[in-house]
Amino acid sequence: MEKKSSFLQKFRSSKKQPRAGKNNRDSSNSPKTNKSKSKTAQKNNDFASIQAQKRLIRPLDTEKSSQLASLGKYVFQVPDFANKKQIKQAVQSYYNVDVDKINIINYKPKTKRFGATTGKRSSYKKAFITVKKGQSLTL
Repeated sequence: MEKKSSFLQKFRSSKKQPRAGKNNRDSSNSPKTNKSKSKTAQKNNDFASIQAQKRLIRPLDTEKSSQLASLGKYVFQVPDFANKKQIKQAVQSYYNVDVDKINIINYKPKTKRFGATTGKRSSYKKAFITVKKGQSLTL
């Protein structure tokens, strides 16, 4: 019996104290505030970068887009549901630049023939992004 009682005493003394609820929490005794703020800020930054990646499918590297890049205009393929505000926020958060203006072109699907069968190319949306003078993107 002595072994069991000593084991139980050790077990009970090593048990963690239950967490205090929101109502029982003392505002002056909160050691995790600094860590939790930094973690939430990091989560927000991660979330912003994920959202930016969802709004920008890929940069388009064509002869015309490379000529426009020298003028401070960059071309991206974006999802069909993205609007100018979302694209602007995505570029600013992902590339850390100031966007001056955005132009969008919707490309409709084209029908093409493959022998006897006909098919369609997929539709897509293209965004021309102008950054402020003196800034550039590294693609």
